[in-house]
Amino acid sequence: MFIKLRNNAEDHRDEFIWINVDHITAVYEHPKVPGGGLTTFVHGRVGAPITWEVEESATEVINLIREQNNAFR
Repeated sequence: MFIKLRNNAEDHRDEFIWINVDHITAVYEHPKVPGGGLTTFVHGRVGAPITWEVEESATEVINLIREQNNAFR
């Protein structure tokens, strides 16, 4: 089960990334710069830990995960 997110990392901005929801271990928002807007980080583990910086909010990511989980019940 995958969710489609928009990559927000400097070198891949606005490219889509498909993330397997079974490998997500944490989702959180953090200020990109002090006093600036928030950016969302999705942590995963497939062998080695990995972190993706995405455009969607943490709430949007969680809702997409819920939708995927409900679609396969």
